[in-house]
Amino acid sequence: MQLAEIKNLGAVATEHDFLPEYFVPPTSWAAVRSREHPIIIGRKGTGKTAVRYALRDAASTQPTVFLSELTFKDYPWALHNNVYDRDAPGSSRYMKTWTLLMLVELAKLRVRVDPSSSVYVSGTASVAELSDFLVQTWGTTQFDYKETFKRRQYRVARATLAPQLAGAALGSVEWQRVEAASLGGFLTLTNEWLKERLADALRDDHEYFLVLDELDIDFGRNNKTFADSLIGLLLAAEDIMVWANKLKLPIATVVLLRDDIYASLQFANKNKITMSLVEALQWNAGLAGPDSLKPIIDQRIRGRLELDGV
Repeated sequence: MQLAEIKNLGAVATEHDFLPEYFVPPTSWAAVRSREHPIIIGRKGTGKTAVRYALRDAASTQPTVFLSELTFKDYPWALHNNVYDRDAPGSSRYMKTWTLLMLVELAKLRVRVDPSSSVYVSGTASVAELSDFLVQTWGTTQFDYKETFKRRQYRVARATLAPQLAGAALGSVEWQRVEAASLGGFLTLTNEWLKERLADALRDDHEYFLVLDELDIDFGRNNKTFADSLIGLLLAAEDIMVWANKLKLPIATVVLLRDDIYASLQFANKNKITMSLVEALQWNAGLAGPDSLKPIIDQRIRGRLELDGV
């Protein structure tokens, strides 16, 4: 094939035709892959979803990488946003809701691994507890994330049986079932219990990624509830990152968000999150250097002409 014979050179760039051989990592990729910066912002069409597909490829080709992909097309937002901490201020009230969703997804990733594996013995009791929690609440350990907030009742942690001392673990908890309408009032202790069990159960020779994409589909600039929910998501991503870094846990929650949506959100910790957690995905028209568009075109041409290594 000659270069002049190539038609639709960019056709394979569509979201549904991701090919690893055409993926040119942006500078943001290193921060995502090393679990350093979990929030990726960029204009529509800059390749945020390609980052998700690249993580999918890593999970499919590397046996120690596990991925949960959460996309929000046809997501039950009304049910999700009906669960919130009524004692928290407006723009923070959904933080614990998102934290629960993330921790539950991490628990589902972990229990996929055989807890009886001879490679890993420590933490298997916590894996069993996590599995029991999932089954007792959702009926299975592997349910669709869109079902998370569709239950009529939830199994929640109510109180510690022994007083918690400074720096001590939660210890045993009492469990009870509550109606979905009351779930928001039980998020704090339930999330803390999940964190404690996960910290013991997660394998340090594995990596666990959650990716949240397509958050713009139902976004409305005049929808304050939706904006507050996205703020809660960003605060939850920060909370998970701080927890993971403190305990050196091999996890990352990657939020892919349009930069104009991110710019429209206003909340107290935004500057801090922007400086410490956000990576901007932005290509340039230069012929060389970081994030140049030319290597993408070159790689596409090499692939179409089957010029491997050229």
